[in-house]
Amino acid sequence: MVMGKYTLPRHTNLAPIGLRIVSAIVDIAIALAVGLVFLYGVFRFAFSAITEKYQNQIQTFQVESHLWVRDVNGEVNQVPRGIESYQNAVEGFYLRYMAGNPLEGEAVSPYAYRELNVDGKAVMPKDYYTVEFFNREVLGITQEDPEGEVSESYFTYKRDAEGNYLKNEIAIRRSERYDSSVGHKVEITDEAFLSNYEYIYVGANYYLTDQSFYQNVSLPYKFVLQSEIALSTFIAGSICYLLMPFIFKNGQTLGKKIFGFGLATYDGYKFHDFQLLLRFVPFFIVTVALLAPIWTSIIMSVGIFVAIFLISFALMMASPKKSALHDFAARTIVIDYKNSVLFENEIEEEAYILNEDGLNKPTNEDGRDY
Repeated sequence: MVMGKYTLPRHTNLAPIGLRIVSAIVDIAIALAVGLVFLYGVFRFAFSAITEKYQNQIQTFQVESHLWVRDVNGEVNQVPRGIESYQNAVEGFYLRYMAGNPLEGEAVSPYAYRELNVDGKAVMPKDYYTVEFFNREVLGITQEDPEGEVSESYFTYKRDAEGNYLKNEIAIRRSERYDSSVGHKVEITDEAFLSNYEYIYVGANYYLTDQSFYQNVSLPYKFVLQSEIALSTFIAGSICYLLMPFIFKNGQTLGKKIFGFGLATYDGYKFHDFQLLLRFVPFFIVTVALLAPIWTSIIMSVGIFVAIFLISFALMMASPKKSALHDFAARTIVIDYKNSVLFENEIEEEAYILNEDGLNKPTNEDGRDY
């Protein structure tokens, strides 16, 4: 039988798109449940000693940086949101943090924590971790105000008894500043100060996590967590999308079996077992991608699968034979087994149709018609 580009055998019916989506959601829910069982019931327990070791080191760095605090229960959290707490935290980080090495607990040069890449070379600014640097670069003082006018900075240098600026002391908060957008002085509200200190505080945390000694611990820690997610995902996917179809036959997952769906080749005939492996390849690639350094959280991992699901959904809705991403990879389609007759090949189909239409004639022993 010669079929058109998008035709299927007479007795091969595609699965209804609505029920197919429901069956896919059922499979995803089952795979997610199985994955969580392996993640929290197996791998988190198996790697608990390693993750606890890394976590304790990271918490030590956080507390000694002055940006985090340990409560009475031993839990480590960011400092409470507030002007005073943020101010103390950032001053402690930039000025007192230089005195101790979180790795060894010994005094080190402040330049050990700062590397600026200029043309591929590390440049250490001489005034780094000084009060002047903190005032200028962290608090962002824009001018010295020699005439006593209020600049656009939220801060100003302290003065001695003679009115001279004391650059070696922490700048103090201004009560008002010059706002260039309105052309005159405006009062600085507590909320403005809070937002400013919060911005500095967040930046300090980013700077902390960028330090080599911090990354030497945080990257292995993240890799272990990502490995747990990847292994759990791979095992759950293998069970739900590879093992079950082999057990149930006809390429059925549990969701497909519930609704009576199965697989066929793209031409509408019985599929081969190796096509199940091809259908699993996109899932395997995504699972391996979970180990990449950029995927750092369960939320990101879930985001990957949501993106893949949306891409597959779009392809399924747009393609003539409702093929999802993995169907294109394996050249398969999803059919309604309850309302289909599946053939091995075109010859078997033609014989069935001829017999069904009453066109088959009995023949004698030498093959001639009676």
